[in-house]
Amino acid sequence: MRILFVLFIVFFTYSLHANESCVKEILEENNSINLAKNETLSSEKIGVANLFYDHSLNMKGFIKPSNSLFKNFVTTLNSKIALVSNDQKFYKYTYGIKPLNNSDVGKITSSEAFYKCPLAADQCPKRRAKLSKILKVVEKQEDSLIIIVTDLFIGMDELIGDGINAIRNPIAAALARGDSIGVYGIKSQYEGTISGICSGNNYNLATARPFYVFTIGPKENVLALKDIMDKDVLSKIGDESFNFNIYTNDIIKTPFVKNNWPSDTFEIAGGISTVEVFGEGLDLYQFSIDKRSDPLKINFDLKDIQTPYTLPVKDLYSAVDIHLQRKDSGNCNTDWRSYDPNKQNVVYFSEQDGTNVSFSIFDKSKNDRISLKRDKNYILNIKYRAKGVGVTSSDYWMNEWSFVCDDIGKYIESGTTFFPTLNLAALGSNLEDVQSENFEDQIISQMNIGIYLER
Repeated sequence: MRILFVLFIVFFTYSLHANESCVKEILEENNSINLAKNETLSSEKIGVANLFYDHSLNMKGFIKPSNSLFKNFVTTLNSKIALVSNDQKFYKYTYGIKPLNNSDVGKITSSEAFYKCPLAADQCPKRRAKLSKILKVVEKQEDSLIIIVTDLFIGMDELIGDGINAIRNPIAAALARGDSIGVYGIKSQYEGTISGICSGNNYNLATARPFYVFTIGPKENVLALKDIMDKDVLSKIGDESFNFNIYTNDIIKTPFVKNNWPSDTFEIAGGISTVEVFGEGLDLYQFSIDKRSDPLKINFDLKDIQTPYTLPVKDLYSAVDIHLQRKDSGNCNTDWRSYDPNKQNVVYFSEQDGTNVSFSIFDKSKNDRISLKRDKNYILNIKYRAKGVGVTSSDYWMNEWSFVCDDIGKYIESGTTFFPTLNLAALGSNLEDVQSENFEDQIISQMNIGIYLER
């Protein structure tokens, strides 16, 4: 009798270890690609930074107030750009692109003459600086950091036909070669007349206007500069006075993998309990689920896995590899089988609210869910995927800071003190479209779950 008991213990121990070995083998197969990049924001200096300053007539109002955020930001930018680049070249643009001597750079924030129009007075408002003019430089320029500072009035001629292509194509080219595009929107004090607005309107009651800074180059350099500007300028003003986005193909920075998810990931409902189905020390979460259980909910925040300041990924779904344990003999090939990959309706996307997303497992309300046998053990390898990227909220800052010519009357009649930006929302929509067109369906995180389905 004692011998039989010892033999049972030996067999049970062998079976347990064999079973754990099979589980580890399955997990290893499904985790063959380590998604975690462990990136840091440290970067080597870029070879050269090219800074382009819009010197159209309406920019002059940014330098008159002594406390102007424009003056503070640009002064800091010019003095700190050497921290992220080995060489710096400065230009002014509107009436052609002209290089600036280093001795003239200070005039950007101090001299009204810097913004003097060389054309006849009636022609100056018509000769606005076009973003597309500088983006042509971007399309041809590689291995550099390009910075564009402008008030960004976008006319309809830049939003249709060849005009919009002159904006979209260089942005797409930059993303395709691996560069990123950072966009600052900063609300600055302003004093002066805004001229040439929508068929020649002028306005002189604005005390604040936004200006914009585009930074185009390697993501690490774009974000390194952002860190510097945060520390020296942006951290000292209210969040309502500035915004920042980065457009990049390298969106997912640190995906969650295996069982390295936040502690509040799971929302465990009735009928679900945490049980060591396959033993301890395995790279998976383990649950026992009875037949009357509510769905197991999975919640996470995209901000925890995405590159900072990127638009949130969207159109989320899951791809699931299901493995069923049929018996426990110690032979992995006979003990386990995989489900048909086309039959994986077990993990469902639930909702997305900004960057907060949720999924559910074993949701009985889903009529197309697959039927799994009870009193069996399963391993689910879940790959969370995204088909697209873009904002999902109507209160996106580019919408709030934008106006169209049809609405110009109400701004003038109301005497608004914060004057928004012409067609900014349309530009933001196009930037989002270009980002989406360059985004490939991809895994954003991965998880292993071990489950025992109770009788």
